[in-house]
Amino acid sequence: MHAQGDLVEKCLGKGEHINVAKNNLVAFTDDLKILEPSPDFALPKSEYVRIEGPGSIYIETCIDKPSTWHQTFYKSELNR
Repeated sequence: MHAQGDLVEKCLGKGEHINVAKNNLVAFTDDLKILEPSPDFALPKSEYVRIEGPGSIYIETCIDKPSTWHQTFYKSELNR
């Protein structure tokens, strides 16, 4: 796989979830559920998906789009 910035694998356990910008999502295993973000999600819901485990996702840490500073993920955030 090739992505801009770093490529990070995030393994989600059963019932765990993460909200990811659609532009940062590179790949995922087919056992994950791809859902709309929850109603209390603060950022624009049309640009994000809620991914629920179990399974693995692959996220690029930046995208080549200057107006999307909030879509940059840092390894420390993904490893929490």
